[in-house]
Amino acid sequence: MAPRRRSGRAGGGMSAVVTAPECPCGGTVELRDGKAVGYRAPYHAKPIWLCLACGARVGCHPGSTAPLGTPASRELRALRVEAHALFDPIWESGRVTRHVAYAWLAHLMGEWDVEGVHISQLDERRLRWMIRLLHAKWAAAAQAAPAALPPAPRGEGH
Repeated sequence: MAPRRRSGRAGGGMSAVVTAPECPCGGTVELRDGKAVGYRAPYHAKPIWLCLACGARVGCHPGSTAPLGTPASRELRALRVEAHALFDPIWESGRVTRHVAYAWLAHLMGEWDVEGVHISQLDERRLRWMIRLLHAKWAAAAQAAPAALPPAPRGEGH
């Protein structure tokens, strides 16, 4: 069973029990600060969850120790950055809300659960698939109606 930690909630001043995220390698995950992975100011004091077995890590929601997602290796973190670069312009354009964009993505991926397709929750295989789908959708949209697209995604093409 994962260790439980107390965490202050942003704004409410109440305490909530935060469970350590599970690392895909099965190793022990502990709460540390950014210095543990070489972060410099101002990030060195921010809390992160670090797997002691493989070094995977994940940051925390602002003002708490609740993990932003699952611990990720360097490669998985790079894939998450690429996925966000492709996906975020969809909702950042203001044409749809973030929730509606994730609902569309869930439909595109054949999922019923919107929470199940959040980038921070996907493993490497599903993240690569999502990236391929998003590249295909951007290419199709560019051919169909280039003027209607939000600003070009920040990710690199494949």
